[in-house]
Amino acid sequence: MLTGWVGPDFVIGLRDARGKSLNGRRIPAGTYRIRVHDLSPIHNFELKGDSFDEETDEEWTGAVTWKVTFRRGEEYEFECDPHHHLMWGSFTVGRRLASRGRR
Repeated sequence: MLTGWVGPDFVIGLRDARGKSLNGRRIPAGTYRIRVHDLSPIHNFELKGDSFDEETDEEWTGAVTWKVTFRRGEEYEFECDPHHHLMWGSFTVGRRLASRGRR
């Protein structure tokens, strides 16, 4: 599970299950659920990349969950559309994590 948020001030972020920011990181390929908290009617949260583009509405506030499959080599950006020059981050996707117990 990844957690994203935007607002109420001029802040946006996306974190992994441990609470670590994804901005500038490489994450493992795979299917993720992303819980987005949009806390301001003047912002939106958009996640876009090679195989996914989803966003909340600017006037809307609340929480939504998206399901996305990230593939190796893809690049993604999260941003607030109206304030994209101030509020954005990005990450890339690497290899899948190895399954435990398999050889």
